[in-house]
Amino acid sequence: MASPAASMPPGGDPVVPAADPVAIRAALTPMLVAEFDREWELVLERAVSLAEMKALLRGR
Repeated sequence: MASPAASMPPGGDPVVPAADPVAIRAALTPMLVAEFDREWELVLERAVSLAEMKALLRGR
């Protein structure tokens, strides 16, 4: 499992980012940011496809 870059304070527990894509992305290493961005684009494309499919099924 990958770990966040800036979310581990020295000697403390990790800080969990807010459930917001911007906050999550800000807590990642550069390598994980690239992966996050690729996967985010895939998720958005799928959401658009599903919305279009639902509209077709509803007859719009």
